[in-house]
Amino acid sequence: MMSDLKSCFTSIQRPSITEDGLPQTRLPNALYRNEMWPVTTVLCVPRYCSTTLFDRVLEFKYGGVIPSVESRKDTASTRIHETSKKEENEDEEDEDEDEDEEDELEHSTTTMHFINNGGSNTSNTSTSNYLTPLDFQPVVDEVVQRHPGLEFLSSLAVFQARYAETVITRIFYSKLNNCNERMTLPEFRKHPFLHLLINLQLDDDINATRDVFSYKHFYVIYCKFWELDTDHNMIIEAPDMSRYDRGAITEVMMKRVVSGCGKPLSLGNKSGQVSYRDFVWFMLCVEDKRKTGSIEYWFRCLDVDGDGVLSFHELQEFYAHQVKRMVDYRMSEPWKFDDFICSLIDLIQPKTPSHITLRDLKRTPPQNAALFFDMLFDLRKYDNHVRRIDPMYREMDDVVVEEDGGRRKVRLEGWDKFAERAYELLAYEELDCGGGEDNVEDDELGEDEKEIVKKLVSYRSGSDRGSGGDVGGNLNRVRSYRNVSIEELGFVDGCLFFI
Repeated sequence: MMSDLKSCFTSIQRPSITEDGLPQTRLPNALYRNEMWPVTTVLCVPRYCSTTLFDRVLEFKYGGVIPSVESRKDTASTRIHETSKKEENEDEEDEDEDEDEEDELEHSTTTMHFINNGGSNTSNTSTSNYLTPLDFQPVVDEVVQRHPGLEFLSSLAVFQARYAETVITRIFYSKLNNCNERMTLPEFRKHPFLHLLINLQLDDDINATRDVFSYKHFYVIYCKFWELDTDHNMIIEAPDMSRYDRGAITEVMMKRVVSGCGKPLSLGNKSGQVSYRDFVWFMLCVEDKRKTGSIEYWFRCLDVDGDGVLSFHELQEFYAHQVKRMVDYRMSEPWKFDDFICSLIDLIQPKTPSHITLRDLKRTPPQNAALFFDMLFDLRKYDNHVRRIDPMYREMDDVVVEEDGGRRKVRLEGWDKFAERAYELLAYEELDCGGGEDNVEDDELGEDEKEIVKKLVSYRSGSDRGSGGDVGGNLNRVRSYRNVSIEELGFVDGCLFFI
């Protein structure tokens, strides 16, 4: 392995003149931040973890603290030359240990992501047994900055930051026990994050798969948020939230949502304000109520007294608001509550017929759990359930896409179905309105902002994380010209295996 690592350093080729027309000043036999991809290949690490790996090596070398660029300015070149002198004496010993190191790396491939993002999370040390959203930031940032399929976002700062925030929120939404923002080692091992990163290396089309990195899904979420965020300050007030899906969700349930009953709000449960991250979570839950995280979310909203069970009294309160809306919209005559509760019992088959628990909802088929929630507070989706009894409507309502070059067709369900249909509708509206300029509801948008909308829909444009606030934490302090020597990399496998 050491010989392969050495080749990563010795084989690096740089032009004598930089892109700015200046002489090349980078040190020989040293790798800089954006040159670590060959090392990730040798270490069997996903390519887009190179930034995290770079920072972890430096953190390991400097005792858990990544020094500033200025503090290393005088020692950088000396360190490299000292390393080169030691290599000849250590070659034999390194070659003997290659097989043991390769065995260790097979295990470290899974655990290596349990690395704080270059020391930017000062409250979380490298020995922590969980990850936070901040730990995923440098990995997702590298995807945003370097994936060919996201090159069209290379000049739009705001959208890069929002895209990264969307991806990280979806990662934590899909983990076990998603009510908290800590991912443990068992949860990480069961999460498909590593496989998703590897898939990004295999295909330049960011929409080739419908996962957390899909640009289509991000675009749908952001457009829905922008539609409700009338003053565009990245915060949705409670009255604006009630307009979601043209007011399909009952007012009493939406009050529970904006009070943080389903999940604590980023800005505080008493604020009544929904941030972009909160909205992403809400939208994933409301558009696919079959998922475990969504079932838990809506159960907490329905459990008004917080006793862990849904009593008939609680269900009657929510159903009363649903009945009122059904009457207002002149839908078919609503059931009486006694008949309604009997249908719910038949649908869920709870262990104890006097109440419904979270375990009952998780045990029932997912489509039954989704129907249970829709009957209580989501009028539009409940109406869709009823209409799908008609075979002709069901055929019209299905969303089928082609995969493998048209060799097979897949019928989408849940979130994927919603996102695909919503994206097609947004793209059609944009095309029908001449690229977006006539489709902007706010006349206050300037020409630059209108151009941004056009670029996003037509898949051309870009990046700048800075506008996203301190999304990278202290990572920005160590971004510039730093190098990792071969000797430092010699410690990487031991460090990763220990973690």
